[in-house]
Amino acid sequence: MIHLDFLGLKYDTPQELIETLDYMIDQSAHSYGIKLKESGYDKRFRELIRILSSREKVVVLVDEYDKPIINHIENPEIAKQNRNILRTFYEAIKGADEYIRFVFITGEGIGDRRMMWIK
Repeated sequence: MIHLDFLGLKYDTPQELIETLDYMIDQSAHSYGIKLKESGYDKRFRELIRILSSREKVVVLVDEYDKPIINHIENPEIAKQNRNILRTFYEAIKGADEYIRFVFITGEGIGDRRMMWIK
């Protein structure tokens, strides 16, 4: 199982969000004794999923998936950059479908501000 929780982590800038994603991926890999070889948070996340699936299909739990966007809703430029980073990150899940048992994602939601997710 891979459990990623965005609550209380640092993502005040897009670079901090990337560092946070790298940190969460590293922590998950370390907990299973896995050393990742890929570079880039999206490739490393997919690599982690693939390696873990050699034991059994992977469960991915993501808490507060939209926190890096919601926290910057009043600063549209950072919210947009964070959205794009997260889009790439979550596409890694979709691209690893064959290795995944199921994915459970929680978030605050942005209500009538849904357009933040539209391309």
